[in-house]
Amino acid sequence: MKPSVKHLLNIVSRLEADLLALKNAITDLLRKEQQARAQSRPPRKKVPSTSLPDEQELKRQWKDLQTAYSTDRHQAVTEFVRSRTKSFLKEWAKANALPLDIQRTKKDIAQQIIQHLAVRKAIAAPTFTQPLKMSPPLIPSSPESQTAEVPAEGSDDSD
Repeated sequence: MKPSVKHLLNIVSRLEADLLALKNAITDLLRKEQQARAQSRPPRKKVPSTSLPDEQELKRQWKDLQTAYSTDRHQAVTEFVRSRTKSFLKEWAKANALPLDIQRTKKDIAQQIIQHLAVRKAIAAPTFTQPLKMSPPLIPSSPESQTAEVPAEGSDDSD
């Protein structure tokens, strides 16, 4: 028994119908999953860049933080970082040319800033507590003294 062309076309049309039904079922399932995910978490708040201060204000805040660090150390930096968003900290670091890894936690960002301020303080600190005492030069500065003969020890030229 050889299947006829008409019989084969019927099989193909049933397969097409089954595949279409399968495609619709998968599409519905995906749509329901996306809706469930969207309802389970609140949408992320995006801070518009227009709400961020301008560059001069960001630099002024860096100066203020340096001043606060000199008196309050870690607490000032920790409060500064805790009260700001990561997008703000990113723009703030960029404006002040600070090499901060903003992808880290806020605690780590605060530690990075504290390290930077400590290094800055160490570099700016005076090296010596007392002025250096300058000793006289070891090499004579006048050309006459370089050519003058020095009497040898034990010889007496007073004859």
